[in-house]
Amino acid sequence: MNRQEEALQKTVVEGLRFALPHGWIVAHIPNGGLRNKSEAGRLKAAGVVAGMPDLIILGPPDEGRAGAWFLELKDGRGTCSADQVDIHDRLRDMGPAIAVIRSWDEALIACRRWRLPLRISEGAR
Repeated sequence: MNRQEEALQKTVVEGLRFALPHGWIVAHIPNGGLRNKSEAGRLKAAGVVAGMPDLIILGPPDEGRAGAWFLELKDGRGTCSADQVDIHDRLRDMGPAIAVIRSWDEALIACRRWRLPLRISEGAR
Protein backbone atom coordinates (compact mmCIF):
# COMPACT_ATOMS: atom_id res chain seq x y z
CA MET A 1 0.00 0.00 0.00
CA ASN A 2 1.47 3.33 -1.00
CA ARG A 3 1.10 6.56 0.99
CA GLN A 4 -1.80 7.79 -1.13
CA GLU A 5 -3.76 4.57 -0.49
CA GLU A 6 -2.76 4.73 3.18
CA ALA A 7 -4.19 8.26 3.51
CA LEU A 8 -7.36 7.22 1.68
CA GLN A 9 -7.75 4.20 3.94
CA LYS A 10 -7.45 6.36 7.07
CA THR A 11 -10.11 8.74 5.72
CA VAL A 12 -12.47 5.91 4.77
CA VAL A 13 -12.07 4.01 8.05
CA GLU A 14 -12.60 7.13 10.17
CA GLY A 15 -15.51 8.28 8.00
CA LEU A 16 -17.32 4.95 7.99
CA ARG A 17 -16.81 4.40 11.71
CA PHE A 18 -18.52 7.76 12.22
CA ALA A 19 -21.23 7.26 9.59
CA LEU A 20 -22.34 3.70 10.35
CA PRO A 21 -24.54 2.81 13.33
CA HIS A 22 -23.06 1.85 16.69
CA GLY A 23 -22.00 -1.78 16.70
CA TRP A 24 -21.02 -1.94 13.03
CA ILE A 25 -17.40 -2.93 12.36
CA VAL A 26 -14.99 -1.46 9.81
CA ALA A 27 -11.71 -3.39 9.82
CA HIS A 28 -8.53 -3.60 7.77
CA ILE A 29 -7.31 -6.95 6.46
CA PRO A 30 -3.50 -6.54 6.57
CA ASN A 31 -2.50 -8.81 3.70
CA GLY A 32 -0.50 -6.41 1.55
CA GLY A 33 3.00 -5.08 1.75
CA LEU A 34 6.45 -6.29 0.86
CA ARG A 35 7.70 -9.15 2.99
CA ASN A 36 10.77 -11.33 3.06
CA LYS A 37 10.28 -15.02 2.19
CA SER A 38 10.33 -16.19 5.80
CA GLU A 39 7.72 -13.67 6.96
CA ALA A 40 5.55 -14.29 3.89
CA GLY A 41 5.62 -18.03 4.60
CA ARG A 42 4.63 -17.53 8.24
CA LEU A 43 1.78 -15.20 7.31
CA LYS A 44 0.49 -17.59 4.63
CA ALA A 45 0.55 -20.44 7.17
CA ALA A 46 -1.35 -18.19 9.59
CA GLY A 47 -4.15 -17.67 7.06
CA VAL A 48 -3.20 -14.72 4.88
CA VAL A 49 -4.89 -15.03 1.48
CA ALA A 50 -3.43 -13.14 -1.48
CA GLY A 51 -5.84 -10.66 -3.00
CA MET A 52 -8.18 -10.10 -0.04
CA PRO A 53 -9.76 -6.63 -0.11
CA ASP A 54 -8.33 -3.91 2.14
CA LEU A 55 -11.42 -3.30 4.28
CA ILE A 56 -14.35 -5.32 5.52
CA ILE A 57 -17.56 -3.76 6.80
CA LEU A 58 -19.64 -5.97 9.10
CA GLY A 59 -23.20 -5.30 10.16
CA PRO A 60 -26.42 -7.20 10.70
CA PRO A 61 -27.94 -8.82 7.60
CA ASP A 62 -31.25 -7.28 6.62
CA GLU A 63 -33.82 -7.86 3.88
CA GLY A 64 -31.58 -9.50 1.34
CA ARG A 65 -28.43 -7.66 2.41
CA ALA A 66 -25.47 -9.77 3.34
CA GLY A 67 -23.80 -8.99 6.66
CA ALA A 68 -20.41 -8.29 5.05
CA TRP A 69 -19.19 -5.81 2.44
CA PHE A 70 -15.66 -5.30 1.13
CA LEU A 71 -13.74 -2.27 -0.13
CA GLU A 72 -10.55 -2.44 -2.19
CA LEU A 73 -8.70 0.88 -2.10
CA LYS A 74 -6.62 2.11 -5.02
CA ASP A 75 -4.78 5.31 -5.72
CA GLY A 76 -5.58 7.31 -8.84
CA ARG A 77 -3.76 4.94 -11.17
CA GLY A 78 -3.72 1.60 -9.35
CA THR A 79 -5.40 -1.49 -10.75
CA CYS A 80 -6.38 -4.80 -9.19
CA SER A 81 -3.88 -7.65 -9.39
CA ALA A 82 -4.83 -11.05 -10.80
CA ASP A 83 -5.07 -12.39 -7.21
CA GLN A 84 -7.41 -9.53 -6.27
CA VAL A 85 -9.65 -10.08 -9.30
CA ASP A 86 -9.85 -13.80 -8.47
CA ILE A 87 -10.68 -13.27 -4.79
CA HIS A 88 -13.19 -10.50 -5.58
CA ASP A 89 -15.00 -12.83 -8.01
CA ARG A 90 -14.99 -15.68 -5.49
CA LEU A 91 -16.31 -13.45 -2.70
CA ARG A 92 -19.08 -12.04 -4.92
CA ASP A 93 -20.12 -15.61 -5.78
CA MET A 94 -20.56 -16.19 -2.02
CA GLY A 95 -22.81 -13.15 -1.60
CA PRO A 96 -20.84 -10.19 -0.23
CA ALA A 97 -20.55 -7.05 -2.33
CA ILE A 98 -17.16 -5.59 -3.24
CA ALA A 99 -16.26 -2.17 -4.58
CA VAL A 100 -12.95 -0.80 -5.79
CA ILE A 101 -12.74 2.81 -4.65
CA ARG A 102 -10.35 5.71 -5.21
CA SER A 103 -11.90 8.36 -2.94
CA TRP A 104 -14.12 8.97 0.09
CA ASP A 105 -16.92 9.98 -2.30
CA GLU A 106 -16.66 6.61 -4.07
CA ALA A 107 -16.81 4.85 -0.68
CA LEU A 108 -20.04 6.72 0.11
CA ILE A 109 -21.47 5.89 -3.32
CA ALA A 110 -20.74 2.18 -2.76
CA CYS A 111 -22.29 2.20 0.73
CA ARG A 112 -25.41 3.96 -0.53
CA ARG A 113 -25.68 1.53 -3.44
CA TRP A 114 -25.52 -1.30 -0.89
CA ARG A 115 -28.22 0.50 1.17
CA LEU A 116 -26.07 0.63 4.29
CA PRO A 117 -27.64 2.74 7.06
CA LEU A 118 -25.35 5.76 6.93
CA ARG A 119 -25.96 8.47 9.53
CA ILE A 120 -24.78 11.28 7.25
CA SER A 121 -26.69 13.19 4.62
CA GLU A 122 -26.36 12.70 0.88
CA GLY A 123 -24.14 15.76 0.41
CA ALA A 124 -21.77 15.02 3.32
CA ARG A 125 -18.12 14.34 2.59
